[in-house]
Amino acid sequence: THRLTVPSGYGSFNVTVNAKERVKINNNGDVSFYNDASSNAVKMFWDASAERLGIGTTSPSRQLEVEGQGVLRLNATGSSVDPGIDFNTSSTNDMQIRYRGGTDKLAIYSYGTSSDVVTIQKSDGNVGIGTTAPSTRLHVASSDGSGIRVSRDGATAHMQLFPAYSNVPKIMGLGAGGLHLSYNSDTAGIRIATNNNVGIGTTSPSTKLHVFTAGHFKVDTGASPIVELANNSATSSTSGTATLKFTQAN
Repeated sequence: THRLTVPSGYGSFNVTVNAKERVKINNNGDVSFYNDASSNAVKMFWDASAERLGIGTTSPSRQLEVEGQGVLRLNATGSSVDPGIDFNTSSTNDMQIRYRGGTDKLAIYSYGTSSDVVTIQKSDGNVGIGTTAPSTRLHVASSDGSGIRVSRDGATAHMQLFPAYSNVPKIMGLGAGGLHLSYNSDTAGIRIATNNNVGIGTTSPSTKLHVFTAGHFKVDTGASPIVELANNSATSSTSGTATLKFTQAN
């Protein structure tokens, strides 16, 4: 066994190559690695007391801290084509980020489900949740009937769709106010009340279909416009009555 000992009376042990300091080991256990430039700056530093490693910094605040570009590269070679990072707690496998080299997809893997729960395709940037083959920008798939939830702490939650023009389609969940679909409006559009009444031009539909407009209401099926009223309570043994009622507001 060979040992290198820095006596307590000495501050450090230095390794110098071609008149340039390369490594310095302090008597407190700190180790500094220097660059090859004339500035002789510390490029990697081991903080012995805190047990932290700094790359580009001499004061790492985490077990590993990288300062500068801040970019880590994981380069898989040979038969290992899935570079990744594991996230564990108390030595228990929890989650993992892996690049699937065989399919060119970035995946978030859950040890809880033993599957890739999020997938990003390299070829088109499509994101899949619950699917490893997303066919749209965001593709959510589920076998248990669950879907997408948009929520907030206030009274309403919004989902807005931004096409390549100024009008923005909007879907709003209004809590006790029901569901609202519109273009750039919180009132105009289609309102589905909590009792499933549908309103067009009104935010408080009082019937199954309630249309309110200052103009006219048109049903157009081409050559033969038809409005049909049916009484679903009628059976083969009873006759039902359907009513078409016209009213004028005072």
